[in-house]
Amino acid sequence: MSGMTAMILQNDYYVIWMVYLAASVAGLLIVWRIGSWFTNKEVRRVLVLCTVAVVWTPYPLSDHSGYWAPAFMAMLLEAISNGVESAIQRAIPILLVMLGLVLCSAAWRMFADKTQWRQWFARSR
Repeated sequence: MSGMTAMILQNDYYVIWMVYLAASVAGLLIVWRIGSWFTNKEVRRVLVLCTVAVVWTPYPLSDHSGYWAPAFMAMLLEAISNGVESAIQRAIPILLVMLGLVLCSAAWRMFADKTQWRQWFARSR
């Protein structure tokens, strides 16, 4: 591939990521608005964080290309071309990011609300 063609592909790659990020922010705003229908704040928070994990977790396309794609898209394409068993490997990063975000949110919530932290600490004695 010539240098000019590689540069055009690289520019297209960044443009596509910018379009994807703009569309995903719009989608997250819609999910956040739908989450406002729930009366429980924790359910809203988990819904938005899981959506963030699914939409924004990247995964490398191949070992040596240097290009990344959203993990859920890579997982879907892997399931279509190689079967569900091979797609499970692509779901692991999404699940780990989901778990990390939910745990960080719970820890933040516990430390931000000092009375809840004191209650938990008093019960553990």
